[in-house]
Amino acid sequence: MQKLQKLKIFAVALLMLCTSIACKQSYDIHKAQIVFKNLPFVKATVNDIEGYLLIDTGSSRTMLIKSLADSLCVKVDSSTLTNVNHFLGQIECADSKLDVNLQISTIQVKIRPYLANIDNLLNTLSLILNKNVIGILGCDYMHAVGAIVDMQNKQLYIMKHAK
Repeated sequence: MQKLQKLKIFAVALLMLCTSIACKQSYDIHKAQIVFKNLPFVKATVNDIEGYLLIDTGSSRTMLIKSLADSLCVKVDSSTLTNVNHFLGQIECADSKLDVNLQISTIQVKIRPYLANIDNLLNTLSLILNKNVIGILGCDYMHAVGAIVDMQNKQLYIMKHAK
């Protein structure tokens, strides 16, 4: 019984030490301005093409409009063609066959986005925003960079581990 008690105390002490070390790690924090016009957008670059992405924290994957994928010569993986439920309704989409470089602020990540035929909707949003809306930013990018969406201050904070 006493060995078990000592083992528990050791485990708690080890956990506290690990937490202390993790909290002392430093991060570079990058900010990207959120443009808010009834919906949140952020400026982004996808393989050297600039535009705006609609921020959607409920979307597990980033979606690019099909016309952008065509201009980037990114092909659809037709074996992954599926319907996904989205706030826009049910959307037919597929994985891309290639990764793209998605950059927000100065942080770039390779992701494999969904390619979806949402051009009509995003073209309408482009007219409302008066900017080129090229897709929907999903949690794949936000998770990869440790993003924090601050709607009140209209900032997307990107936490990058300092080396």
